[in-house]
Amino acid sequence: MKHIITIMKKELIRVFKDPRLAFVIFLFPALMLYGMYSLMGEFMFKQPETYIIETQNLPSSLKDILDSSIENIEYKEFDGDIDNAKVRLKNKEVDLIIIFDKDFLTDLNTLSNVQIIYNPASTGSSTIYQMMTSILDTFKKAIQEQIYGSSFEIFEIESILAVEEEETMGQIYSSILPFLIITFLFSGVTAVAPESIAGEKERGTITTLLVTPIKRSKIALGKISALSILAILSAVSSFIGLIISMPKLMGGMASGIENIYNIGDYLIVFAILIVTALILVSLVAIMSCFAKNTKEASMYSMPLMIISMAISMTSMIGFKADNNLLFAIPLFNSIQLLSEVFTFNVNTIHLIITVISNIIFTGILIYVLTKMFDSEKIMFSK
Repeated sequence: MKHIITIMKKELIRVFKDPRLAFVIFLFPALMLYGMYSLMGEFMFKQPETYIIETQNLPSSLKDILDSSIENIEYKEFDGDIDNAKVRLKNKEVDLIIIFDKDFLTDLNTLSNVQIIYNPASTGSSTIYQMMTSILDTFKKAIQEQIYGSSFEIFEIESILAVEEEETMGQIYSSILPFLIITFLFSGVTAVAPESIAGEKERGTITTLLVTPIKRSKIALGKISALSILAILSAVSSFIGLIISMPKLMGGMASGIENIYNIGDYLIVFAILIVTALILVSLVAIMSCFAKNTKEASMYSMPLMIISMAISMTSMIGFKADNNLLFAIPLFNSIQLLSEVFTFNVNTIHLIITVISNIIFTGILIYVLTKMFDSEKIMFSK
């Protein structure tokens, strides 16, 4: 155990003593994500050119006010089916639905409430909703003061959500975050693993290390332990960057990720990061053992990176595993479990299978790595 810790310390010191490498691994992911998603938010969530509003019994006097206050409104007639209306709002086919009683303004003593249906997860819908409620408040005060005086309430505005905000945000996060978390976790792994093994082979220092009176299996375990710690720290940096950048990416129109997930969710994500990092580090370390130099190690890792990204994209297309056995597949199980976390639908059995299967596969890969360290042909190849 002492020798393993010594090798692990050596690897960690090598990284922390190199400011450029430390920056790339720990700070660059968070800073890059924040900058990238801030820019994406600016472009993705621009206001629509035309607001589409479905109305029922809209008073002509109020329509005139809307036309003079808000540019580019397209009016459509509401069909009276609220369930269908929510679907249209969810699909962003319409931005707002406003419903008045047919006798609205006919008898000011019996004014009914005004119903507004909107989608809080849509920037256009949220924006036009804010405009509409502000105009209605002004409209109401004008009628009150003219007819009854400012103390008499004549109608209330009833707001109806087309979809629950947290549910919608969860769906959006589950389609984006698993892909990005795995992608940047892999990036963190490839930033350190090739240099740790193939880099030492390239410089010739691996020979000195292997002839020391330390079992090669312990050298392999020390290296894999250090690489796992570095990969996890890099992934945590990326995840922090995602958290602080999500409000920018979502255009600031909904609750931030930090407001809709609890500590238990974060702990599950952290557990997934750990077991996934162990799998990726072990795979890249094996690739690095086969390589003669870091360039070759990076080349060997490219197919693995493409496969990882392809698997990660299953979250973006909304694929959901419906068989428990699928959660025994490394990487795929991590993506599926992350999607469950972000949609508030974690299955305990899936979590247990994912963690156990990833640990078993990691153990197999580490065993293969130790055997590779024992091979003169592999470790001294040129």
